[in-house]
Amino acid sequence: MPSWLAEDNYDIFTLLRGLFGPRGFIDPRLRLHATAHGRGVVASGTLKKHEVLFQVPLKFMLRRKLPWSEVPLFKASRKGLSEDDEIILFLAALRKFGIYSEWYRYLRTLPLEKGSSPVAWKPQEVRALRGTPAHGEARRLRRQLSALCERFARDFACEELRWAASHYWSRAVAVAGATPKPFRALIPGVDLLNFDPRSPNYVRTAGKSIVYVAGKDFAAGEEICDSYGGGKNDTNLLVHYGFLVEDPTESFIELPLPEATGEHSQLKHTMLMATGTSKARQRLKVRPGGDVEGVSALRLLQLSGEEFSSYNVLPLLSRSPVPAARVLRAEVTAMSWLLESCGAQAAELRKHEPARAQLPAKPGGPFEPFRLVAEYRARVAKLWSECMEEAARRLELLPPVPPLPPPTLQRADIVDALPPTPISDREEAQCGATEPGEQVPVAKTPRASRRRRGASTKQKWRREAVRLSAAAARCGRACPMWLHKLAATALGEEPWPLPGPLERRLAGFAPPLRSEWDP
Repeated sequence: MPSWLAEDNYDIFTLLRGLFGPRGFIDPRLRLHATAHGRGVVASGTLKKHEVLFQVPLKFMLRRKLPWSEVPLFKASRKGLSEDDEIILFLAALRKFGIYSEWYRYLRTLPLEKGSSPVAWKPQEVRALRGTPAHGEARRLRRQLSALCERFARDFACEELRWAASHYWSRAVAVAGATPKPFRALIPGVDLLNFDPRSPNYVRTAGKSIVYVAGKDFAAGEEICDSYGGGKNDTNLLVHYGFLVEDPTESFIELPLPEATGEHSQLKHTMLMATGTSKARQRLKVRPGGDVEGVSALRLLQLSGEEFSSYNVLPLLSRSPVPAARVLRAEVTAMSWLLESCGAQAAELRKHEPARAQLPAKPGGPFEPFRLVAEYRARVAKLWSECMEEAARRLELLPPVPPLPPPTLQRADIVDALPPTPISDREEAQCGATEPGEQVPVAKTPRASRRRRGASTKQKWRREAVRLSAAAARCGRACPMWLHKLAATALGEEPWPLPGPLERRLAGFAPPLRSEWDP
């Protein structure tokens, strides 16, 4: 990709050093060379672990507060724009109106051609993604660009905004670790690095600068890559950057977790949120070989009322191995749901399989979207197929589910077991003698006077005891020890034999104890 100035790495790094000024830094041992991934950053000498490769002042990082004073000729209102849209608009405005801006140095390091993300593809190339997880996200980005073109049609041609959007989505990196909350930004110099999912390099803040640090030792001639924030799969890379992971074994697809139903559904979601699994991150990762990352969360959501106890919940929250026989109903339900969901996704993919006549016979050019889409569809189809096979295999290994045991404690049983309320001699004297079966009238005392004298009736206490015992019976072993003890004390029975420490950990939503997620 030729830059605006030249392919000479001295010119590009000189432009960036002039942009950063004395507060910025680029290691002099870094060079731009042609690599297997295209143009990339290569070490010309030995680099040690934890050495600073780039130091970029925060004001020269394109994120949120943009220097709109550098393009004074652009007067349109930007009210209501998202952070991504505003950065795209700033790049387009800088290219058209900012020739005398200091930021024009950075703009001259960008290629003249449009980027390779799907926002720059033709409509028939995007239609080839139908049935895949990437199709909806690609269409969303294109609709976002269309709305931007329509709003600023008087200031820019749509191709100018398309150029800016394609370079933003193909160069923006997710910065994690520099601040408490990850964010996406354009970092001059760092955006020249190619992608490697196993790259150990990391980002930190130092005063009013952001530094990019080597995570390992680099030998002379070794390419320096970045993980783009980590956690990127083929879908994200294709939609935002326009390429796939080189090693298919590193690929995975995401499957959203189902909503919890039945008993304790809200409590299950609260537990997942307390362990750091937010609603946005409640997704399963289907990896090659049928390996599903996050299946313990799926088992937790599918736990039945009989299995929902601290004995089973705590290992699932801590991502510890759990025997399938201990959560047999949840295991059968989880594997059945997984088989059905992966099967539905595979059927949707086959339904929208493009005909061979729609693909070009001899795709050519430096970038071939159709070839890329064909490879992506093949990877996704294989992942869905392996997910179905593994779920079916696990279902075959599981024993039959036994019938549900009869309920041990019901509200009606508790009410029938309550002894009759005795009548005091004072009440009998006030009401007089009564015949068998005749209702005893009770003198009504104002509530305020009872409270004032500190008196209470046994009937009211027994009603509360029944309610408490019924609540403890409904939640079973999921309830903490103190609730069963209180209910048993109210009825004069023995407390429920449950382990106290586990119940206290369940009540406090204990954090994970181990790093392993799946049994």
